[in-house]
Amino acid sequence: MKRALLMLVSIALGALVGFEAYVYLAPRPRSQPRLASRSLPRGDPPATAPALTLTDLQGKQRTLSGLRGHLVLVNFWAPWCLPCREEAPLLERTQKQYASQGLRILGPAVDDAAPVRAFVRKHGITYPVFANRQAAIRLSKAYGDDVGALPYTVLVGRHGRILHSQAGRLSAQTLHQWLRQALGKSASS
Repeated sequence: MKRALLMLVSIALGALVGFEAYVYLAPRPRSQPRLASRSLPRGDPPATAPALTLTDLQGKQRTLSGLRGHLVLVNFWAPWCLPCREEAPLLERTQKQYASQGLRILGPAVDDAAPVRAFVRKHGITYPVFANRQAAIRLSKAYGDDVGALPYTVLVGRHGRILHSQAGRLSAQTLHQWLRQALGKSASS
């Protein structure tokens, strides 16, 4: 009996030592560099913004055509996306700062209603937010996001033409530069 127990312990220890050696000596994948937003591959957005019709969290249907005459920033995001969560306060401040100049922000979320509602409530988001995973994915592709990057942001001019787009988190500097350019040439956008 002692001999069988000793043999079992020896096998277990051998297996453990073998596993540890494998873990220690196994080839490791090279670390991936963090992608900067401007280096993310993406398709070119169309010249004219595709039609957009979504129902917001309050049940109100919103369309891009209903915002003709305004600058519209469409920000595809998700509450589980860290860069999206970091970007949300900037978007909220920007909406308030530029609303009187005609900016409207729309936030299609790639998630279900419950987590989106919780995020909006917790962070005091006041611009229209939409929770329809499939519609948001379909629209982001139509707007040029062929890799499914989040966040993905598009600035649509007053006459429906796409002025700028970016895959990845927007910096305040980039966002304000986009808006200053669009507001400076609002008659032609």
